[in-house]
Amino acid sequence: MKILLFGLIGSGKTTVGQALAKELNADFIEMDAVTLERSGFDSTEEVYAVRRSLWQELELDVSRDISTHANATVVACSGDIVENELNLEYFRENSAALHIVYLKASPEVLAKRIIGSHPQATQSDQERITNNIQQLFNDRNELYTSHSMTVIDTDNLLPADVVKQVLAEIQK
Repeated sequence: MKILLFGLIGSGKTTVGQALAKELNADFIEMDAVTLERSGFDSTEEVYAVRRSLWQELELDVSRDISTHANATVVACSGDIVENELNLEYFRENSAALHIVYLKASPEVLAKRIIGSHPQATQSDQERITNNIQQLFNDRNELYTSHSMTVIDTDNLLPADVVKQVLAEIQK
């Protein structure tokens, strides 16, 4: 079984994914971390500075490799996984049991979570973060929704409650 977690930064993919994997006795993989490790760079910004398509190429390789991973796996997907259909096609072709979950949060809540984790952020930084999150939400919300089997609104939920909802959905 593969469970793919979609969502923007701050939606809880890593926190929920780790807890879900523990509950299911499954492996946990964070796509961004694996992709970054394969790039040889220290940050996604460095990769993008060289060539944005390099990240996308690496992400395709990572998607293909994870999709053939033999063990039950929970995957915190890269935020932009839905921007290239081939990423998802690898999982559909290679995973006998696949469940895709969109951890949806409003742009306001996402910005608040991100700003809260950066207490040194200036007012200008906070405005930039808020605007960036709103733009990403506008760009990806429909894609996340259309590719997901389950959408969970995480705005007012604790990670443990999200895990319970995901478990209930995959057991249907």
